[in-house]
Amino acid sequence: MTLRKKQIPLSYHNWLTIILWVGIISLPGPVFGFIPHLNLTVELEPEKHFISVKGNLVLPAARNTFTLFLHKDLQLSVEGAKLNGDSASSRILVGNKFRRYQLSDIAENGEVHFKYQGYLSGAANFDRSGHDQFGMPAMIFSKDSVYLDASSAWYPRLMDYPQFTFELKVNKPVHWEIISQGKRQILPDTVRYSTSNPQDSLYLLGGAFIRYARQHKLDNKILELEVYLLKDDPLLAERYLSLSGEFISQYSSMIGQYPYSKFAVVENRYQTGYGMPSFTLLGSRVIRLPFIFYSSLPHEILHNWWGNGVYVDYQKGNWSEGLTAYMADHLFSEKKRNDNEYRRKALEKYANFAAQQRDFPLAEFTSRHNQASQAVGYSKSLMVFHMLRKQLSDELFYKNMATFWQKYQFKEASFEQLIRTLTRDSNLGWHSFKYHWIDREGAPQLSLDKAAVLKKTSGYQLDLQISQTQAEKPYPLQLPVVIRFGDSNPVKSYQLKMDVRKLQVKLNFKHKPVSVSIDPAYDIFRLLSPQERPASLSRMFGASKQLLIYPHKATLQERKAWQTMAKSWQNLYDNVELLSDKEIETLPQDAAVWLLGWDNRLLNKYRHRFKADFQQIIDNESVIFDQQAFTRNQHAVVMLDANTAHSALGLIGAQQISTIIGLARKLPHYNSYGALVFKEDSVKNIFKRALPVLNSPLNKVLQ
Repeated sequence: MTLRKKQIPLSYHNWLTIILWVGIISLPGPVFGFIPHLNLTVELEPEKHFISVKGNLVLPAARNTFTLFLHKDLQLSVEGAKLNGDSASSRILVGNKFRRYQLSDIAENGEVHFKYQGYLSGAANFDRSGHDQFGMPAMIFSKDSVYLDASSAWYPRLMDYPQFTFELKVNKPVHWEIISQGKRQILPDTVRYSTSNPQDSLYLLGGAFIRYARQHKLDNKILELEVYLLKDDPLLAERYLSLSGEFISQYSSMIGQYPYSKFAVVENRYQTGYGMPSFTLLGSRVIRLPFIFYSSLPHEILHNWWGNGVYVDYQKGNWSEGLTAYMADHLFSEKKRNDNEYRRKALEKYANFAAQQRDFPLAEFTSRHNQASQAVGYSKSLMVFHMLRKQLSDELFYKNMATFWQKYQFKEASFEQLIRTLTRDSNLGWHSFKYHWIDREGAPQLSLDKAAVLKKTSGYQLDLQISQTQAEKPYPLQLPVVIRFGDSNPVKSYQLKMDVRKLQVKLNFKHKPVSVSIDPAYDIFRLLSPQERPASLSRMFGASKQLLIYPHKATLQERKAWQTMAKSWQNLYDNVELLSDKEIETLPQDAAVWLLGWDNRLLNKYRHRFKADFQQIIDNESVIFDQQAFTRNQHAVVMLDANTAHSALGLIGAQQISTIIGLARKLPHYNSYGALVFKEDSVKNIFKRALPVLNSPLNKVLQ
């Protein structure tokens, strides 16, 4: 599974800001520069689903009327102010989560004392829209665990002051650990968290965790590194503690000092990959996957700078996910010298899931909620930052990145503010760059129309014609072109400026060029041609329609399992249709087709399409990948027709009911692969292969 991306949901204060935007509520503006302070002392009784809170709120003395929101099941009273709307008939219910209160006649010192309490029974079912894509409720309050954040409105939120500092004291249940952001202190019978840096959300987590900790020296600062696990696992904890320190030191040297006093890795029963201020919440299966140490961990640590250090102005687009993916996931691929392939896969995701009818401008991206939004908000965004870095130089890109951090830490920033800062001291116009790559939807499409070599008296001339073939107007590109000569001659690389529909270039060489490649390292955000996209699961999932064909001779239990797969994928992709092999004779050309089951009647008719020159063979009882045989009795097999000139075709060979259901859940996390093998009994992956790009139209051998 690749549940590694931090998802920043539309937070409580941003949701309320949207209410203001559409005119539901109209209030006077905030006192400029004032940051309220929130003091909370919390009593938890998880067995009863009961919470009791008392504390005080420090408000600007220059203003005497405030609006705050609190969860509708919590009964609020205050001292030092007048509370309007404390009778049920006069409260305003916003959605099904909040009550709105008016505070007035504030004490001269601006301090309001409050207390509230209530039963949050059924909180595990209280969420934004069912469950998020990882199956986690927005709020949990059970006998075993507590998870509360801004969206659950468990603490009072001021309408016009989305940021605040806080001190939180929790009288924890016996054998529980309490987790929040900020600095941790243990007091008699209580745990205290606090921060003087403005926050836009306040988290409260609790449960029977086993805590591991160590100190990490960072320049003149000592950080507390922590791991909270549901079961004792000192080796796992030690690895997370060690790597957390390494990544924090790495990003501190690149950007600026780590902004919190601690970092904690917290195990979650739900399979999440979330980054919160000073901690990350990783699912119990996710946290033990070997690749998570170098994918999710640095990604979530980096979110303490981008998203939880500089806040996102969501009304103008979420830049933090793409920037974090670029500086974490892409950077790791660079170190492994696999960054070309990483970018190709990012472009493939965009082409398969977001291009054309599902596309939208980056300026409209707020959070990931399906494959199309992920392809824009992550894949397109990281490619845009890559292009920016290539045009600026590494030195200027990272220098300006550090400037952006220093200028906006613990403040909201927009795409515009980020792009303007990154392009400082350069000839790159920020306004034009933002317009074409942030505000426009779509992508350039490239065609190598002509590549001809002419013999000249003094050498050779290469005539090139390159076109942007998209229907929309041209994009301004710095187009990489690579020319190869004979074995004994060096390769030449060029950056061609292209801001027109057709670009004609004449290049002169002493030696005869033998090949030309346009953007061979995938340095430009663009729409890949079909020939540049290998057959992959993402090509199947991203098709306009997926046709799942099950064998009509399947047992009732098998049919139900295939139906479960179809329903699960319909929720993810909204393009799935299920029918039996008795209902169809010829495969349609306008759909990606899955043949389900070894005994599918159509498999014999189309078996030849799964054979390939690169060691891929199939018969009635097994498949062979790279001279290794996998039998139907012991293995579940997924294989695709490698020829992308055909309509997409795939086979899922599985027999056991549990295996079919397991594949329904697992396969969407293997997007870039075209051949997979799982153990039939455990659904454990034992073979995976990305299929090759057979013939790119942007690479030409010169005659």
